Amino acid sequence: MAIIANLRHFLDEDGNLPDLTAEALSLFGFLSQIVEAATLAYALPLTVVEDHCNAIVNGRICKSPIEVWINFDTSEIGWECVECDHEGVILEWSGTTWDRRDYVRH
Repeated sequence: MAIIANLRHFLDEDGNLPDLTAEALSLFGFLSQIVEAATLAYALPLTVVEDHCNAIVNGRICKSPIEVWINFDTSEIGWECVECDHEGVILEWSGTTWDRRDYVRH
């Protein structure tokens, strides 16, 4: 099953994280780590997230690595577990606190 998430849907109008349910906070933590990993390795075609997959497969939590990448044409971050094929797309992440690209000012 694919997760398609808009990161800004988790944030308030000032870009801060409001009080969320435990489930929403857990999902946001997972997605924000993917955004950080993808943007820290912005110039690379593919990177692996420090945190691991959290999908439940056959009653157990998958702990396999997650590959992440940025589609430069659409500004979407894609991710996929290397073992269980849990995957998703993250939208509207640019400019958030979790966007770790190194902006150069001229």
